[in-house]
Amino acid sequence: MAITGPSSYVPCLNHFLPHWAEANTVGQGSEGGGELKVRVSAQLPSVGRADLVQWRDELMKFAARIEDHVLARDLARARNKILREELHERLNQFNRRARALLHDTVYARTLPKVPAVTVGESRICLALNELNTLWITLNKAVEAGEVPGLDGPLVLRDNYDQPKFEAGVARLRTSYAEIVQQEQQLKMIRTRRNLLQETVYATLRVYRATIQSEYAAEDALVLTLPRLTPLPGSTPDPVDAQAVWDAGVDQAVITWEASENPNLDHYEVRYSPGESYDSDAETVQAIISPDAPREHLTRKGLSNPGDLALYKIYVVLETGNERGSEVIAAKRPLQDPVSGTRTASNLPSREGLTA
Repeated sequence: MAITGPSSYVPCLNHFLPHWAEANTVGQGSEGGGELKVRVSAQLPSVGRADLVQWRDELMKFAARIEDHVLARDLARARNKILREELHERLNQFNRRARALLHDTVYARTLPKVPAVTVGESRICLALNELNTLWITLNKAVEAGEVPGLDGPLVLRDNYDQPKFEAGVARLRTSYAEIVQQEQQLKMIRTRRNLLQETVYATLRVYRATIQSEYAAEDALVLTLPRLTPLPGSTPDPVDAQAVWDAGVDQAVITWEASENPNLDHYEVRYSPGESYDSDAETVQAIISPDAPREHLTRKGLSNPGDLALYKIYVVLETGNERGSEVIAAKRPLQDPVSGTRTASNLPSREGLTA
């Protein structure tokens, strides 16, 4: 299991750990033997197998934290989208109502321009602030009896008035700040994980060099050294895959076509949290041997009705080279079908799903 990205570190460590344990056993039976330690740097002068175990567990915790923050960020984005669309519609409603009631006044001539709902924070908030200021000015003029045809503050559908609009704008600004906060926290966690990955990589590189220098080339410890990087070779072709929800087992069932590559070592099922597939946040859910059934059952990311989870099937060669499938979108129905039936996922557009 070579290092090919963030998701490969834990599986790679799981290959090195038993090898290091064997090296410790062999060393204890040799002259001056004992637990093998390696020097990685001045800051890490003595690293042993126990350190790898600790780092592996820390990387697993980092993966869980990254998943939590990706989901929290996407939830913040979803709340922001709802607020933005609601206020955008209120902006349109106000302009239409003002043109109908105040077409011959200065207020109809100074209505804010309505930007696209997808524009950035500064543009949408500028338009909303302009409307809020205009709405306050209009209501004061109405109260002073300066606006013919209106005998009270302007109110939109559903008894929606200026204070409600102003409160909505404040919530929208807060939601933008929440997105920035979640993105910053996610960046910090990823940076800490990356620093640990660099330490792990350096340690495994020194470990391999140590084994190769202390034992003969034909020694079992050298011959069974796990790989750290892929060997030179071609990238395999991806496989076609699909996901269905099986009510009988209450799980998603992911299946894929067989790879025809003669150097196939195994398949990997990887999961990415969030609304779009992110290879930097993906985790390995299953390692499937070539002769095993090409099927994986899971509820990862599908705890609740209506949930959508994103997966890829990776073809991994004996050289360590790999290739992922197109994104597989597994969707749990809002209402589970009759037990024993399978329903194909209602796949969304590929746009936004690919890595």
